[in-house]
Amino acid sequence: VLLFSSLFYFFSYPEVDPDLWGHLFFGREILEGGNLPSQNLYSYTAPEYPWINHEWLAEVVFYALFRFLGSPGLILLKVAVGGGIIWILDRCIREKVPSLLVRTLTLVWIMAILSPGFNIRPQLFTYLFFAVFLFLLYRYDGGKKATLYWAAPLMALWVNLHGGFAAGLGAFGLFSFWISLRGIRNRDMKPVVTQVLIPLIISGIALLLNPYGINLLSFLAGDLLLDRPISEWQPIRILDLSFLELKLALIAVVLLALWKQAWHRWDFALTLLAAFFALRYQRHIPLFAIVAAPFLAEGVQELSYWAKRRVKGWILAV
Repeated sequence: VLLFSSLFYFFSYPEVDPDLWGHLFFGREILEGGNLPSQNLYSYTAPEYPWINHEWLAEVVFYALFRFLGSPGLILLKVAVGGGIIWILDRCIREKVPSLLVRTLTLVWIMAILSPGFNIRPQLFTYLFFAVFLFLLYRYDGGKKATLYWAAPLMALWVNLHGGFAAGLGAFGLFSFWISLRGIRNRDMKPVVTQVLIPLIISGIALLLNPYGINLLSFLAGDLLLDRPISEWQPIRILDLSFLELKLALIAVVLLALWKQAWHRWDFALTLLAAFFALRYQRHIPLFAIVAAPFLAEGVQELSYWAKRRVKGWILAV
């Protein structure tokens, strides 16, 4: 009950980002015109400028839902995506954290971190696909050696939904580097090449499966270097109470890593990297929440064990 009520509480709020109306309009233009505009016909100052719309498929999805279900359809999409992320994260942590109560408390914490940035925007698909990629990495690390070949078709879809596919490819690259070090140390690189590095290369090639080909990748590479005077691209102030759920989560991750000597784990390195980007750019906070979920679950579990020992000690003392 707590998990489902929290899902609707954190993800069903009807706040609208100003970009939504543009996304709906462009989605309608694509569906009604049957093609992608090659020029920015909606700009007064540069109407013939070449236009690379890296979010075209997300906009088509948004408009299709809005056309048939109206605003409630968009809210349902947001709740469904949030629910999908939480279900995937539960799959990631349940092997190490069997307690349903601990997992529920952790996932509610994650939802609290996700919520402020969970508007109806193409980023929703990046959060979902990033969670799926994290699940694939944990599956491989758990012994499912063919799992990473699923990354390529997912990447081919992701690249047409939102430019955040770079986060998934970066996570995959970091994981591959970590596993390669393990293979070198064990003097057995063959399974690393066939099970990790080849899927990584195929995933990179799959990025070309978009209407713009390599031009989309070069556009996004340049776009990432732009300085944006927008609040979501600003850093987080460390010494105040803003984004308190995030800051507490970061402290919990670091303390748990020190306590359990988890600095050698690939997911700890990925969590630290996600934390850096979240602190540097507010819009990346949801990515940190997703990748930090397993560590937070382990921390809540250790805290529950400590509480049980304390209560048992008090009872015996009485």
